[in-house]
Amino acid sequence: MIVGCIVEYGSKILLAKRGIEPRKNYWNLACGFMENNETAEEGAIREVFEETGLKVKIQSLHTVYSVPKSNQVYLIFSAIAEDPNFILTEESTEIEFFSENDIPWSEIAFSSNIFALKNYFQKGNSNSSKVYIGKSHVGL
Repeated sequence: MIVGCIVEYGSKILLAKRGIEPRKNYWNLACGFMENNETAEEGAIREVFEETGLKVKIQSLHTVYSVPKSNQVYLIFSAIAEDPNFILTEESTEIEFFSENDIPWSEIAFSSNIFALKNYFQKGNSNSSKVYIGKSHVGL
């Protein structure tokens, strides 16, 4: 299980440029594998902190995205950053808050991220209780 967040601060969304494979140097939501003895929400909060140094408050589950070819399921939550002061890490070599029009869509690492982001902006804000369910037809 892969967990993570669409992190919002103000009216912008956080993306991190991957410092590790797969898809090194592509932009990504802060996501990663759950660890033993943690809830999905705890894992998502931990992943954001490990990759960006940000503390976030989860608002709701946003996306459930299956990647059958890779045997992966993503749970992506909408979350609010407590402050915008991120730190670079080995996993995230560049971090930026983007408005919808400035997102580098052709440089997004994974189809799960594109699906989550497009639905996030389509609904207009992080307060919707609708959960978007999608599936990859390729390996990423």
